[in-house]
Amino acid sequence: MKFRRTSMIICLSILILTLLSGCNLRINWRGTSSANHMDYQYTTYSGSQQKNFSMQDGQSILLDYAAEVNKGFLILRINDPDNITILERSMFDDESDHVEFTVEKSGLYTLLIIGEETGGGFTVNWQIK
Repeated sequence: MKFRRTSMIICLSILILTLLSGCNLRINWRGTSSANHMDYQYTTYSGSQQKNFSMQDGQSILLDYAAEVNKGFLILRINDPDNITILERSMFDDESDHVEFTVEKSGLYTLLIIGEETGGGFTVNWQIK
């Protein structure tokens, strides 16, 4: 009887850990987000934040970002309407930059901020012209 109960507890623990492993982890998460802006600070962050925006062939995007990376790493990525990555920045330390480029396809673009056991914060602003 005791063996059966212990086995049941172990199985339930494994199931819960498996279900939670695909979730976003946000400890002390705070910040804001709007149509063309994201600004977050955190103690620990694993997961992704996403913003979608429409662009027409020939339009430009102006992207300003700043990241504070105290641990882990942070990825900034933009995917085109075919889900092909057209911009990616991997950050293991503090970094900031201004990027401008013109798109060649009309459609819905996706901005992703992906964290892996990272600590610190990020600010991203973009403008479509």
